[in-house]
Amino acid sequence: METTPHPELVTRTASVDKLQECLRCELSAVETYGLAIETPPLVCLHRTLQEILMSHARRTAQLRDRLLRLGVEPVPSASAWSAFVDAIETHA
Repeated sequence: METTPHPELVTRTASVDKLQECLRCELSAVETYGLAIETPPLVCLHRTLQEILMSHARRTAQLRDRLLRLGVEPVPSASAWSAFVDAIETHA
């Protein structure tokens, strides 16, 4: 006999999945702005880029904190985007 998951469990799982997705996006943004800050033509925008980076970093911390309070281990990185950024930095 097949059982259906409890609606609260389904909702919690969907919420955790969405929080993890948001965290990956924020981690990607932090990595992207960090890379942009180091790009010579964008040095004149350093302060603005730094402010944007810090905004994303704050959201990353908030998402991690929320996931931990739910008893879930936050994703450690943006995954595929991290590998892409690493490849770009290696060849730059």
